[in-house]
Amino acid sequence: MDLLSLFRDVLVTQLGAPVDLVNAELRNQVGQLAGAGSPADTLRRMEAIGLARERIGANVAPLLAIEAVMVSLYQGSRVLAPDL
Repeated sequence: MDLLSLFRDVLVTQLGAPVDLVNAELRNQVGQLAGAGSPADTLRRMEAIGLARERIGANVAPLLAIEAVMVSLYQGSRVLAPDL
């Protein structure tokens, strides 16, 4: 599964866009994520994923890039961080 496509599905769900989900098999999880944040939160997460891809492409240590994106994904989400 591609994280960017997952958050694309979350965003289109939040916006009520009349398009098919890329990850239709994850419809329930997409709905949970969509209800746990705002479209602005989702865009921030998508930008973090894109930035991590750019950094890895520019020879940044992959572990550091992944750590940074995981922190961005984790922040502010009750679904991704239910114990907060």
